[in-house]
Amino acid sequence: MKWSRQSALLGWLFLLIATFIAPPGVWAADLYPALNKTAISQTLTIYSSLDSDLSRPLIKAYQKANPTIAIRYEDLQTQDVYERVIKES
Repeated sequence: MKWSRQSALLGWLFLLIATFIAPPGVWAADLYPALNKTAISQTLTIYSSLDSDLSRPLIKAYQKANPTIAIRYEDLQTQDVYERVIKES
């Protein structure tokens, strides 16, 4: 498929705008539903600068020990983690 110059520029413009308009963490949230779907679950939100691929085994182990907890994992820059903690504390 051959892209026209105008289509390519519009695609880059959209990506650039979405990057600056989107709130921090919107692209990076991974959701891990509770393993025990029959029980009432709560959601634990984790803000971290550790890559999702590296944290996945830790999250899986935590969920194995706590099957009623769903996890929302947000892979953020360290400054974003700091700002979220200050804002939400």
